[in-house]
Amino acid sequence: MDPGYYEDLAGRPYGLLIGLGDRIEGGQAQLLHHFIDMGEYGLVLEEIAGALARYKIAITDQERGDMLMLNPPDENGGIVPHVLRFCPPRQPDQILPARPAALMPHGTVNSLA
Repeated sequence: MDPGYYEDLAGRPYGLLIGLGDRIEGGQAQLLHHFIDMGEYGLVLEEIAGALARYKIAITDQERGDMLMLNPPDENGGIVPHVLRFCPPRQPDQILPARPAALMPHGTVNSLA
């Protein structure tokens, strides 16, 4: 298969994770980066949704839509759509810049975080 296909496939969850960087702690973000690196895209979506729902973290309609689009209907037994119901809506103007630590994959330590 075309290597560009795999880069695009991995890039989508990375983009989602980067966008949620201000709401997902650095240690959790590093674990999610690892799941993406291993090609566990269904698992990473399930874990992102679970982390957000566990703490009732607000997400925008765009973020919710992106997660639902990336999660095929037959994946995860419908867990992701169900879990996302626990996340309150967030207005786009409430978004803060992403924390740098959440953006650094592979256990990179950021002294600013």
